[in-house]
Order: sequence, then structure tokens, then C-alpha cells
Amino acid sequence: MAYRALVYFICILAGLVIAFASLMLSDMIMITDECYYHTHKPNFMISILYDFPSWNGSHPVPGIFFMALMAIWGTALGWYVAGIKIRKTYK
Repeated sequence: MAYRALVYFICILAGLVIAFASLMLSDMIMITDECYYHTHKPNFMISILYDFPSWNGSHPVPGIFFMALMAIWGTALGWYVAGIKIRKTYK
């Protein structure tokens, strides 16, 4: 039982860490100038991953798809790391 709880804990923790880190890094890497999109149409990748709400002055904000994608990626990475770490510990 402790094995399974530890795996779930590591997966959730990794998912949250990856989602938070991707939020912090994505703005620096993908969105260099927020005001660029006032006069230019966003490309396909930006339009899928980001929303442009009016409450934020039509500046890009990570959207639901971006959050879900990062949470899934982080959980999968956590599952992989948990499998490696726990196999070494419990075997």
C-alpha cells in the first residue's frame, strides 16, 4: 500500500512542478513581447497554447489546453521517475 501511495505522490508532485516550471519558462521562451500580438496575428502554436483575454489587455495567457498538456507531461514524467526510484528502493 505504501508503494502505491508513494508512486501517486511522486506523480502528482512532478505534475505540479512541471506545470509551474513550464508556466514560468514558457513566457520567457515563447512570448518575448506580449504587445506584439496587438497588431499581429498569433501563429498556430501560440493560438492553441495561449488565450488572449480582454481582462489582460489581450496579452497571451496560458490556456486550458496548455495546462492540461503540461500536467499530463509532468505526471508521465513523474510516473517514469517514480518507477525508477522506487524499483531501486524496494527491490
